Amino acid sequence: MQKMTRKLNLITAILTMLLIQSCQQNEYYRMEARELASGDRNDTLFFGLHLGMSSKEFYTHCWDLNQQGIVRQ
Repeated sequence: MQKMTRKLNLITAILTMLLIQSCQQNEYYRMEARELASGDRNDTLFFGLHLGMSSKEFYTHCWDLNQQGIVRQ
C-alpha cells in the first residue's frame, strides 16, 4: 500500500510540474505578441516583390521587370 502511495505522489508531482510548465508563456510567444502589436510589416523581398502578392500581380510585375531588362527569364 505504501509503494502505491509513493507512486501516486510521484505521478501527482510530475503532473503538477508539467501543468505549471505548460501554463508559462515562453520567450517565443512573448516576442511574437510584441512584434504583432508593433504593427510593422516586413514582407518586402526585392525588386518590388513582396509576400502576399496575388499570382496576377506577381507575373505582371515580373513581366515588367523583364521588359525593363532588370531580370531575365
